[in-house]
Amino acid sequence: MLLSHGPACRETLGSRQRRAQAEAPFSAEFRDSCSAAFSLFPRRRPRAGRAQVGDLNLGVAPSIVTGPLQRFLQLYRRLLPDVEIHCLEGEHASLILALREHRIDIAVGYPDLDGNAGVRATLLWHERLYVAVPDEHVFARDRFVRWEQFENQSSITRGWTVPPHAYKELARRLPRSMDVTHHLVSCETLLGLVAAGFGFAVVPASATVVAYPGVAFRPIKEPEAKVAVFAAWLDERDNPAKVKFVAELRAFADTGKRKQSNCCASPIGSSRA
Repeated sequence: MLLSHGPACRETLGSRQRRAQAEAPFSAEFRDSCSAAFSLFPRRRPRAGRAQVGDLNLGVAPSIVTGPLQRFLQLYRRLLPDVEIHCLEGEHASLILALREHRIDIAVGYPDLDGNAGVRATLLWHERLYVAVPDEHVFARDRFVRWEQFENQSSITRGWTVPPHAYKELARRLPRSMDVTHHLVSCETLLGLVAAGFGFAVVPASATVVAYPGVAFRPIKEPEAKVAVFAAWLDERDNPAKVKFVAELRAFADTGKRKQSNCCASPIGSSRA
């Protein structure tokens, strides 16, 4: 019999006595082997109940892992190295569906993760918006750009069956004289089209972390030129690793908000000045 003692376990006195009686008829070599085997028992109990081990299925919006979420994941994996994280990338609709079908435990993405029936969501941070332009574009000569500079310019954007909330908000601010073309492609392919001269694109700060040949990124210097990042999950998912992940993610986001408030810095997620 093993007795639990804090995070460890040990053999009870009664068990040791019964084992000694059972081993008596056997050789000293056999008894030594048994003692060596039992000496291995004072070890830590399984930590799944304390969310220190287990699996976590994380849904993410395209490119978002290269922003503040990347820094959080680095810290989280140092803190809980035995929690195995599996990622699923998708747009907001597919992430919400994956949550409902219990294929993921938590999703991190843009505003459309908020406001879904039966899904809890919390605001994590904001990412500054940037313009991605070909190296030879006139915008590349400036340190930053403003909305009025978009007049009569050609822009490209990703296409959706149902445009996300962030795109609708952005479209309201852009000049009507802009020529906008939609492409049903990933963010990475969109930036490839930017380099090929198809036009400029507006992207979140997380998309600017990776260098793309022929593409320059410039911040949009407007107070509202930012996009919110949310986390979403279902309460009924009984996964201790998920509960711990949500708590640590919210604490990480709160720390970032306090730092931003104290130093009046750029929105959280701005990876380039």
